[in-house]
Amino acid sequence: MIFKLTQKLQQILDLLKLNNNPATLVCSIPTLPINGGGLIPKPCPRPVPPTPPNTPVPGVEETLLNLSELDDKLQKLANGHESSGPLDQFNVTELVGLKFELLGKFYLAITNISLYLALVLAVIIAIFYFGDNDSKLVPNKWSIVLETLFASIKGMVKDQIGLAYEIYLPLIFSIFFFFLTGNLISNIPYSFAANASAVVSIGYSLTFFMGVTITSLFNHGKKFFRNFIPQGTPLALVPLLVAIEFTSYTARGFSLGVRMFANLFSGHCLLAILSVFGTQLLGINIQTAGLTVILALPIFLAIIGLEVAVSFIQTFVLSLLSCSYVRESIVLH
Repeated sequence: MIFKLTQKLQQILDLLKLNNNPATLVCSIPTLPINGGGLIPKPCPRPVPPTPPNTPVPGVEETLLNLSELDDKLQKLANGHESSGPLDQFNVTELVGLKFELLGKFYLAITNISLYLALVLAVIIAIFYFGDNDSKLVPNKWSIVLETLFASIKGMVKDQIGLAYEIYLPLIFSIFFFFLTGNLISNIPYSFAANASAVVSIGYSLTFFMGVTITSLFNHGKKFFRNFIPQGTPLALVPLLVAIEFTSYTARGFSLGVRMFANLFSGHCLLAILSVFGTQLLGINIQTAGLTVILALPIFLAIIGLEVAVSFIQTFVLSLLSCSYVRESIVLH
């Protein structure tokens, strides 16, 4: 927003310079040589007559109006009253930018997404640090919570993957804890929902899909392509079924991330819209404010509780589907 206002201010200043730049009325008369060796004066441009007094200069009124609007926007922005839409909370903004003269032009930027992902990592490290129970006989509360979550994830991974669950248990547990922590942090007011960004959610989905595909090719070789041709398929229908199965298989690369992204995105937009609407109702009068607190506040708190539940549910669904994809890479169906 500040960048846009700066651009607008620069445009207005350029317009003022253009309007206040009078034409040259006095010009020097340089000479040009002629064939006979003489000199002739160079033609001088026609002087612009001076502007009569009290004559409005074109563009000045528009410039003053734009300056007034710009001043109002700056005042609102300084006072924190600049209105914003429900989608502004998902804007990716650059915090710090570094340029390196290495391999040409290399630009490294720290955005709000990277900052909150680092915050999620720091919170996870802190939780496991306080939940460490190796040197204590009686477990603390953090340790009990972590052991409960680990037992739940272990049971899910064992049921989905089978005997080889121990190989993939650390991966699934890390995915579960990372997305759960990020989802819960995004429910804090004025925070940033990193997992509601398509870069994070769909990026994880595509990365996991490529890893599962490589694992399946490594385990089964050419037999992997049997997934695209069901057994007993007539030869005439093979091209059509291969196209259908291939589309269905590649859609997994987006389904995990889109499911997480869509649910968190819609929930946070709903909370933003309701919060703005409730704030406007509180500022009308005392009666409306009282009715808003009595009727709308419980609904708003219920929606917040629903968003917290969605954070747990979507993380569990993400981990469950990841386990099923890993199983399909181990055992061909």
